[in-house]
Amino acid sequence: NIDITGQKLAEKKVYENQKLLVEFANESPNMIFIIKSGQIVYANKKIQDVTGYQLEHIYSDDFNPFSMIAPGHINVVTDFWQNIEKGEKNRHANAFY
Repeated sequence: NIDITGQKLAEKKVYENQKLLVEFANESPNMIFIIKSGQIVYANKKIQDVTGYQLEHIYSDDFNPFSMIAPGHINVVTDFWQNIEKGEKNRHANAFY
């Protein structure tokens, strides 16, 4: 038999940490969201307040994250994300960190 107690304890700790991060993000006064492969996979509650979009809509397959960006800033954000995907630094990075 293989003792998996350590693995189970580590998995529990990861779960607890993820739960804390979600709680922290949901209480943040800032919009926090995670985009993966062009789709939002996590958005905190503040996004609903600021954008007016419901989370169900934001998580839907047909939602375009760029619809939340002012038209005058689309190029800046597109440039930023393309450089991130290439692993490059961006002159606009400070606006996002």
